[in-house]
Amino acid sequence: MRALSALAALPVLLVLARCGSDDGGGGSKPKPDAGADATIDAADDAGDADAGDSGPTLPDAFSRYCTGKSWRDTFAPATVGMSSGEYLGVLNVDFGEGVQEATKIVPEHPFAARSIKVGFGKGTGKARLRLMRTFGRSYPASFAQSDWPDYSEPIDLVPPIEVEVTTASKDAWLDVPIPETLLLPTEHYMLVYEHLGIEPRLAVEKVAPGDVGRSLVFDPSKPGSPPTGFDGNYRLRLDGDHFCQWSDAERWFERKDQVFGDTIASWAAWADLDGDGHDDAVFTSSKGPLAFKGDGKGAFSPWSGAFSPDTPNANFFVFGDLDNDGDLDAFGSQYVQTDADGDGVGVDQDCNDADPAVKPGAAETTNGYDDDCDGKADDGTDTSDADGDGVSIAAGDCDDTRAETKPGAPEVPDSRDNDCDGKTDEDFFPKLLSNDGTGKLVWSPSADVEHLGPSSAAALGDGNGDGLLDLYAGYWLIHYPDAPTVPSRYYEGQAGVKMLDAASKAAISQDPWRPVYGVLWTDWNDDALLDVYVSNYQLSANLLWKNLGGGKFLESAAAVNAAADDVPMFNFSGGHSFGSDAGDIDNDGDMDLYVPNISHPRVQPGSDPSMLLVNGGAPSFVFENKRRELGLIYDEGDVEASFADYDNDGDLDLLVISTYPGHYPRLYRNDLPKGFTDVTYEAHAHLHQAQTGLWSDVDEDGDLDLLLLSPGPGPRMLLLRNKGTPGHHFLELDLRGTTSNRSAIGARVYVTSGGVTRMREVQSQSRHPGSRWVHVGLGTSASIDKLEVRWPNGVKETITGASADKRWRVVEGSGQAVLP
Repeated sequence: MRALSALAALPVLLVLARCGSDDGGGGSKPKPDAGADATIDAADDAGDADAGDSGPTLPDAFSRYCTGKSWRDTFAPATVGMSSGEYLGVLNVDFGEGVQEATKIVPEHPFAARSIKVGFGKGTGKARLRLMRTFGRSYPASFAQSDWPDYSEPIDLVPPIEVEVTTASKDAWLDVPIPETLLLPTEHYMLVYEHLGIEPRLAVEKVAPGDVGRSLVFDPSKPGSPPTGFDGNYRLRLDGDHFCQWSDAERWFERKDQVFGDTIASWAAWADLDGDGHDDAVFTSSKGPLAFKGDGKGAFSPWSGAFSPDTPNANFFVFGDLDNDGDLDAFGSQYVQTDADGDGVGVDQDCNDADPAVKPGAAETTNGYDDDCDGKADDGTDTSDADGDGVSIAAGDCDDTRAETKPGAPEVPDSRDNDCDGKTDEDFFPKLLSNDGTGKLVWSPSADVEHLGPSSAAALGDGNGDGLLDLYAGYWLIHYPDAPTVPSRYYEGQAGVKMLDAASKAAISQDPWRPVYGVLWTDWNDDALLDVYVSNYQLSANLLWKNLGGGKFLESAAAVNAAADDVPMFNFSGGHSFGSDAGDIDNDGDMDLYVPNISHPRVQPGSDPSMLLVNGGAPSFVFENKRRELGLIYDEGDVEASFADYDNDGDLDLLVISTYPGHYPRLYRNDLPKGFTDVTYEAHAHLHQAQTGLWSDVDEDGDLDLLLLSPGPGPRMLLLRNKGTPGHHFLELDLRGTTSNRSAIGARVYVTSGGVTRMREVQSQSRHPGSRWVHVGLGTSASIDKLEVRWPNGVKETITGASADKRWRVVEGSGQAVLP
């Protein structure tokens, strides 16, 4: 997406710069003007909306929070939308009629709103106040494009109210009664001041510590223009009561402190590195890869030494037993922008890819560094050592303006030739890593895999059925934000920890116009051959590589409605897709898909919101998008999804991650056929700006726990320990292949219990790598009538010996489940 211009008169941050977040951006910022003290008077019609005495009957959407309670007896006075209280002034911008200044509010608990409180800092005149839903959890619902087909709910929660402001004050608040309005916890709403004239002007407060900027300016008359933000929050809030508030003890998950709780990480995974049967926690960070050993009881301890010393710049790992020797190896990705400075010369030829003026063939000038990448700075004769690093230009210093650059200096991934060897970032390519048996991953050279580039997503699966894991690796744009991208790569596993490029052999085209953010192996058409689903960014259609057998593939996404939604946008029909997941949500024996998308239909009417693709099954296995029909809301910032049966009721629930500032994850309980129910509040899963969510039974008590990762502000990680669902049962399996790949990636488990057969699939990918233990909720049935495993080679095996409520190990060919 190209950068969009802000409202012409407003010198504030661009909120949507290309496809960045909805709450910040680059540019100049307004200076709130602190005016003179005064008073605020509201016109008589400010309270014309009857707040009523009895209020509404408690709707069904709220009744589940109040089980066994009289909801009005639980009222506790509260304010929603509080900021710091520190007055900054007003925005001295002449907003015209219809311009909306808005603040997003997210109730922490069920909330009964009874009045809007607003502070005006300057000016007089009529003002229109509105409480409304959001569009994409980012914007006032009134900002939605009228022709967008996925928005039909009423915009206003109460009728718009007009008040007459006669004077303004930095100290006073205007209290405007509204009809009692019930707001859902963790849901997003907008308080809006809609201009009827240039003044009055809203008061602005400093952002409170731990909060984010929640205030934005919109001009509905310019639907192609982005909203704008600033350093502060408007004085707009709601007064009323919390009701039926849940204590921490009542929540379904308990927030557990961990030794890694303050780790600033960019990626996370569960992986049993040392093979002791317990999931370990793995992170990537600015300090390099980190691991914490799990004890199987829900606690972790720092790993002894570096677990992956050969990938100091790792941005993610994909784990699998590449050599079938019984321990987890890995593909260790390291991200290097191919042309960071956009000068048209790749990092493999550019001696300074951070400066577009430096490249082969550039004019050499006397400036202390090597402009033309010929191996010497200036004319190569200066002996002065201008940067004081002990090495002069004459002695071989290729950049005498930076003391950290000189022959023998350590190479770091900064797009520069730090050690003056004529190569840039040359050590930071993706690597295959062999487990030494203790959990330490050691580089296993495999030349075909080792390409410098913006490695962005990958997944392992056996594409040719030879019992060795193959790798589909996706790459990002050569130079953000412009196409083309580095083409994806496909490798076939070889004996040992080795791989060979097999894209041509497999008929997988290397398209340079599809930047990849997610790769997933799954058997979409139930033919016992693993297919590959690729989630693409930049309005590119997604890909579904149908496995034809014999290591050959055919792209088939459009043919089965998996490429994009059905809203066209000229020749850009796709979305900004990220980490998709597959699971059998309706227990009909085939794999359904959730495709998360960053989506901006207010400026790109055809951009795809997230999709829930329900598989129609045999014979055609065509998908149908049922996101809205099944109750999943549109959020502009969705980047990850993962299926898991957190309540052991026998069907797969859904976690969706939205990573924009001011956004939160959503945990949906599967209540099919009725649909999905948002239970984020009950689960205590409301972590601001979470960017990853991972499932594992870390305390091995039979229910899935959840790790949430966030860049802050506030908590950076939450480990949510599942308290369990009374009366529900489970089965957990550790599958081990023999003739199939040792990790059993691609295997399917079929469990018949209580008259229902449930299918689960073993997966391995980079976006949200959860536990490799296969977890199956059994609902209220405490017995297993039948257990079958379809191994990755297609052989189906009946397994005996397993009972409910235990963890079992199953080795291919044994026919038996044994205790681990």
